[in-house]
Amino acid sequence: MKIILALFLLLATVGLATQAHASVPVPVNATFTGGFSVVSSRVADGNTLLIIDNSIQFQGDLQGICVDQTELLILHPDGGDNFQATCTFAANILGETGTVTLTFAGNGQGLAFHGDFAIVQGTGQLTNNNVQGVFSGSFTSATTFAGSVSGQLF
Repeated sequence: MKIILALFLLLATVGLATQAHASVPVPVNATFTGGFSVVSSRVADGNTLLIIDNSIQFQGDLQGICVDQTELLILHPDGGDNFQATCTFAANILGETGTVTLTFAGNGQGLAFHGDFAIVQGTGQLTNNNVQGVFSGSFTSATTFAGSVSGQLF
């Protein structure tokens, strides 16, 4: 009976250790490069609203190419901007593979930009994995950019 109780306690402890480890955030860092093209534009109240197609290639702990078709970029007369987008792509995060949905939003001034991102709705080995973090970068030409992301895998 003591052996069964000891075995039960050992298995329960291993189970709790596994659950505790799974809930500990893991750092995710990567760099990105990308480019875009303008699909449509219009001017409203002095702001220029652009719909753009992006292609963003991630390298590092996060790997894959995100191609979005829904980015909204608003250019303000003072040189500032706001943007938001969503894309789904095949990704490799810390050696695990699957398809994920990336959402991001941010703002910029001049050539520099920054914002927040989330990676959710994973499939394959990335099911139930979420990444949240921040990004920053700058334009390297009129239609290309580069930067880095820093986040936590939950």
